[in-house]
Amino acid sequence: MPRYLRLLNVMTVVLGTFLLSLFAFSQTTRFQMDGPLPAKGPAELIAKAPVIVEVTVQSVFPAEIAPYGLNGRLQTDVVLRVDRIMKGANIVQQAVVSQWGGTVQGRSDLPVQYSIMQPNERYVVMLSPISGSSNSSRAGIPRYDLWGAFFGLIRLDGDNLGFSAGVPKGWQSVFGGMGTSGMIIEAVNAMIGQKQ
Repeated sequence: MPRYLRLLNVMTVVLGTFLLSLFAFSQTTRFQMDGPLPAKGPAELIAKAPVIVEVTVQSVFPAEIAPYGLNGRLQTDVVLRVDRIMKGANIVQQAVVSQWGGTVQGRSDLPVQYSIMQPNERYVVMLSPISGSSNSSRAGIPRYDLWGAFFGLIRLDGDNLGFSAGVPKGWQSVFGGMGTSGMIIEAVNAMIGQKQ
């Protein structure tokens, strides 16, 4: 075999190996959360949530492989600055919540129904305090669960007002016609006062 053909074969093998390793280290998977609805509708979810706060996302930690469940799915911890307490007591100025999904070292696990929160985004967030040994604070900031998973996030930014795309259309329509974050906050306050 001529020398240039051997060199071409070696270069092809090296390039192929490089491309395969690049593909292996830059994987993106999309996943969907499943399970029953957390409530019959937004009013019930809001009425039953132990804590409701208006927040600004302060920072996002790098994603990590979840220490339990979901077969090595990534999770992302988010630090929320509490701007206003709408419901609940003994709420601190910051809270840490986890979201399933994230990106780390070229690997992305991205949820279909919602987006991972990003710095400076604003939300009304429904929370549940975590107590006992499962409350592993992050940088000394107490950890909370998102009440109703991604259903407990109501976006207050620009054109992305209301629930995320993954909630049922009937839920989305509750805030869908509201043009400002102030209108959404008023509607949530009204639902907090409703009896279920």
